[in-house]
Amino acid sequence: MATKFSFSPEDLRRGFSMAKLVRPVSGDYILRIVDGSLWISSTDRRRQVHAVVSSRSPSPGSGSSDDFYLSIDRSALFESDLTDVTLSLTDKGLVIKAEGDGQVRQATVKRRVDSARRSPMPSKPSVSGASVPAKKFEELLHQLSCSALVKDTKTDEDRRVNQVHFYPNEGCGSSNARIYATVAYMDGLSLELSVVSDDIPVMRTFCSKSFGNDIIVGQDRTKMFLSDPKSGSVISFSRVSCNKPVLQVLSDDGYGIQLEISKLKFNKALQWVNMAREGTRRASFKASGDLMNIFCNGQEVSSLPVKFITGSSLSVDLPADTLSSIISYVSSENVMLKFQHKVSPTILEVCDSLSPDSVSSGIVARHFLQSMKEKGS
Repeated sequence: MATKFSFSPEDLRRGFSMAKLVRPVSGDYILRIVDGSLWISSTDRRRQVHAVVSSRSPSPGSGSSDDFYLSIDRSALFESDLTDVTLSLTDKGLVIKAEGDGQVRQATVKRRVDSARRSPMPSKPSVSGASVPAKKFEELLHQLSCSALVKDTKTDEDRRVNQVHFYPNEGCGSSNARIYATVAYMDGLSLELSVVSDDIPVMRTFCSKSFGNDIIVGQDRTKMFLSDPKSGSVISFSRVSCNKPVLQVLSDDGYGIQLEISKLKFNKALQWVNMAREGTRRASFKASGDLMNIFCNGQEVSSLPVKFITGSSLSVDLPADTLSSIISYVSSENVMLKFQHKVSPTILEVCDSLSPDSVSSGIVARHFLQSMKEKGS
């Protein structure tokens, strides 16, 4: 007699989208029914995920089933648009049945045989660590990705250099891309760890797909973990050794120049500058009164209104493409530019124009860009 379990199609889609964060090296997802919940496991060279989807009704039995293998190209079997999905354990295998709107769809996933060369489902790790709000942590990682060189991190050597570091005493994380950097703060953050840059998109997606409001962040000697305590899902990442730098951040009150500018207008101006410039990344930004003029190769290519908060004029050369990328991470309607700090006068800070208490995400991000030496100076 078959043992049957009923699942929400939406929960199954969500669980499988979490499992797909790791593309299995073997080409198969491993499935198992454990105490009425569906476990989905996938492993690649550095990452491993266990996605857990609970059934709609209490388990008619307890214990663990055999392992079943689902190839990548058949994973859509668990993404039904019908209203009811049941999984049945039978002698033939794991039977998937979707019903609704007068339609019925059915398929069978075969179990792993003892003689199979493929490995069984690995043990799901038990995770302990710090609890953080999933949405806030996702936004924190988003801000830190600004300077994390995510797309440039492809080899193990890259991973040793391109990492995001967290500092519990300061309640922040930091990323550095050599000529620009980001420091992002979150209330209550007390993490002491470093994260490989190309793991950040996967971590963000895990946070967005978690079933609960909070996630657990932990690590041991070899791995870093994210866990969704509501569903029981866990994703792990192999740690890569690195030299964690000492955190050095400019004080917020040491700038001689501070000005406010519309993010929308600045974005459009920079898009124009990046199309107009030729043969150089350099753009010259000169502001006084209530106007900023932008020059490329000595020619004025754009102008837009600004509002000085501190100081009365600005003259700085910057890589226009990098500045445009940084501006896209600002969450408020207006951007604050800060320059001529008493400690580092050649560093430009880019941040929200709102006070930290007014930022809706609860994340305070400060982005820093090294200016270019002005020609003729």
